[in-house]
Amino acid sequence: MCKYLVSLIIALSVLMSVPIVQAGTIRGVPGVKSTDNWGGTFTDCEDGINSVAFGNNPSWAAGACTLSVPSGNYVPVSGNYALKIELWGIYPLNPYGDWTTTNSVWIDANKPVGDQNLTFSGGGKPFMASAFNNGEAMYCIYLIGNGKTYVMNGVSYDPTKFCGETPLPPTPPQPVISCKVNNSNNLDVNLGTLDRAVIPTVPGSGQPQSAQFPVTCTGGAASMKMQLNYTPITVSGSQVVNSSINGLGVAISYNDKILAPSDITTMQFPEGNTDVTLKFEAVRNPSVEVGDIKTGPFTASAVLVMTQQ
Repeated sequence: MCKYLVSLIIALSVLMSVPIVQAGTIRGVPGVKSTDNWGGTFTDCEDGINSVAFGNNPSWAAGACTLSVPSGNYVPVSGNYALKIELWGIYPLNPYGDWTTTNSVWIDANKPVGDQNLTFSGGGKPFMASAFNNGEAMYCIYLIGNGKTYVMNGVSYDPTKFCGETPLPPTPPQPVISCKVNNSNNLDVNLGTLDRAVIPTVPGSGQPQSAQFPVTCTGGAASMKMQLNYTPITVSGSQVVNSSINGLGVAISYNDKILAPSDITTMQFPEGNTDVTLKFEAVRNPSVEVGDIKTGPFTASAVLVMTQQ
């Protein structure tokens, strides 16, 4: 009896898919509430400008504004994000600043920010720096999440790039295509009981044992390069896997081709499960006499490396 062990490992990479983007709005954006000289109350909402002027006793008004968000704004990863609104005084108020943040909402990285019907809450404050009375300030809107602060593309007219920070990605993140080989298990092949007198000396001329294993890909189709790593011996001009018995090897083939360690086979896998069939055949080195082949169990092993392109 013999057993042939094939350990399977896989190296992964990613491909990219870019869907169509559309513009939209987000709601619940805090605005600046103040009064005019006649006691009337009004609220300033930033939408396409980069500065605001307000009256007396300014304060932050939660949920006062709706913001237009053009296409080309995606969060880098799905998760919870909050809005941060900053005011920075324009001369002579430039030493002064004030800001507020909203509660977080879930944003899907695979959809444009403006298309997700986002409504934020919170961010109201009863007062801000008194220096802003009847003042003017730069107005910056950010998304905070993923441990970073992001500016939304095309939201503010900001030719001087006053509102800094990292811009949101203009496209969705690259989808991660992952493939698992044989459910991350080893492949054990039992070649059964062999008569050493009839073990072939030419690889591919006997009755090989077939074994299947699944390759499961998620996130899309994958192009893979398959290669075997093993310690070889040469039998009748072909490289085969050396075994624990001198003069005995195991030939591994795919599509009736004996696989040497230097052979690289390109394979295409659709999303989902695909079965791969390899054939295993015990072979004898013709330079070793039949009587010199020891009886008893033997083992041989190889590593199948499948690298995603």
